[in-house]
Amino acid sequence: MSTTLRARLRALLGRLTMAVTFSAIPIVATGGAIIIPSEASDGDVHDDDDQLAISAHALAIALSYLPPMDATAAACQWALSTATERRAVLGVALAWDFPLVGDDVLIDHLAADPVPVVRAAAARAAWARRRTGGDPGVLERLAIDPAPEVREIAALALRG
Repeated sequence: MSTTLRARLRALLGRLTMAVTFSAIPIVATGGAIIIPSEASDGDVHDDDDQLAISAHALAIALSYLPPMDATAAACQWALSTATERRAVLGVALAWDFPLVGDDVLIDHLAADPVPVVRAAAARAAWARRRTGGDPGVLERLAIDPAPEVREIAALALRG
């Protein structure tokens, strides 16, 4: 086996190990519900963007395997959660490409969140889902957001 291939496999194994070992929110879809064994006690978003991305990807996969109405109900529960982390994870998950009934309403709701991280995730999701109607004016509204990071993401998305 070549040294380059061995190094790439080692790097992939390392990333997979980190993903499994340090996942912020273990997510399991069972019987039309998404079960989260534990949540952050303070409800704050983890500082680690990798943790957020891992949890969001797991949520996107779980939602894609649920029946359409169950997936929408679960996503609505996450969007209405008092835990900031849950809302942020949903926002990041919506940037993944999977069918979800009412995704435009969820993105619109998250775009009005009081936490900038959630609004930034909504901007990314609106851009990612714009072909399927997932941006009901969200990017235009977020382009004048009070938080500079949210404004920047929305402005970049509007440009292309």
